[in-house]
Amino acid sequence: MSNYLTCPVCDRPQIEGDICPNCETNLTLIRQLTELPTVAAPVTPKSRTIAPWLPLTMAIILLLLGMGLGVAGNSFYVQQRVPAIAITTTPPPASPPPQIEETPAAESPKTCGGFYYQVRRGDSLSRIASRLYGDSNLWPKIVAANPQLKSRENDLNIGELFFVPNLEDNCP
Repeated sequence: MSNYLTCPVCDRPQIEGDICPNCETNLTLIRQLTELPTVAAPVTPKSRTIAPWLPLTMAIILLLLGMGLGVAGNSFYVQQRVPAIAITTTPPPASPPPQIEETPAAESPKTCGGFYYQVRRGDSLSRIASRLYGDSNLWPKIVAANPQLKSRENDLNIGELFFVPNLEDNCP
């Protein structure tokens, strides 16, 4: 045993035996590894270098792919979205619905204009009042302008058209 070892634990140099006299570490395995024959390193093929433009090209491709997926997802989302309010901007129909014509002028409150609203899925008078007036408690104003809605405030038909009067605060 002419090979001297250095203890990996306490760094004591020139240890002849298998036990470090300083820290009592067993050095048998380290001694066996040092006695193994050395093998020449295998010849590796020349490593290829990455072209300097390749990472930039990959980054641009990933950016374009992400933008494309974003546009596709956005268009899918927009197609699935249902507009919250469907207000007709066209003038009222030439002949208003029969329910509006049947109401006597004395019973209908004075209004300073308004517009026609078409009922959509999920609508209720309080939701419509909340969206259009900003207060869900003003739904009786809509019923007052449309007596055909009385006693069926929670039973609106999809596609039904009725008049929504302007608030008095907005009258000239």
